[in-house]
Amino acid sequence: LESGSDSKVICKDTLQKGLSCTMSDEKMRISGVTGENNISERGVNIPFTYDSLKFETVLFPVDRGSAFDDLESKTGVRIDVILGTPFMVAYKYIIDFNELKVKIK
Repeated sequence: LESGSDSKVICKDTLQKGLSCTMSDEKMRISGVTGENNISERGVNIPFTYDSLKFETVLFPVDRGSAFDDLESKTGVRIDVILGTPFMVAYKYIIDFNELKVKIK
């Protein structure tokens, strides 16, 4: 989850791993941390389950690029998907900064 992102993106190389998805007609303008502005390819609709909760959202394919690679080199964590503010709003996520927890309303 990325509270500062207005996008929902997935790395193209992650899509090539055979995830179950369907094409969407949605496109979006993506501004990355590198300052680049791009119009995305068509989105992909991906259903997934996390902690017994079912979700379905449109994610926009992006190249892994310098933003993801930089985060991985600094943290050691490989990031494949960013679920931004639109996802959190749609599923009523609440970020509790006092308890450092993310909750679903």
